[in-house]
Amino acid sequence: VDNFNFDESNRRFNMFGYTTETMDMLLYPMAVGGKEALGSMGNDAALAVLSTQPRNVFDYFKQLFAQVTNPPIDPIREEMVMSLVCPV
Repeated sequence: VDNFNFDESNRRFNMFGYTTETMDMLLYPMAVGGKEALGSMGNDAALAVLSTQPRNVFDYFKQLFAQVTNPPIDPIREEMVMSLVCPV
């Protein structure tokens, strides 16, 4: 096995969108201490297509957590347990 090349790995991390925060908060604790990484499932960043900042290509194709797991609300079939009435 070849020796680990830190210069090449930093270039690749940047190329695939790993930030310093990702490295410090998620990967470093797992690699060094074998600890569970601290992070959240929330993402308050603007959608890649609407962002004014340069974004990683992968950001254009990933779904947010809520878009994948939350079922749509169907008031017709679920009228017994939900209502769209909004008293003013």
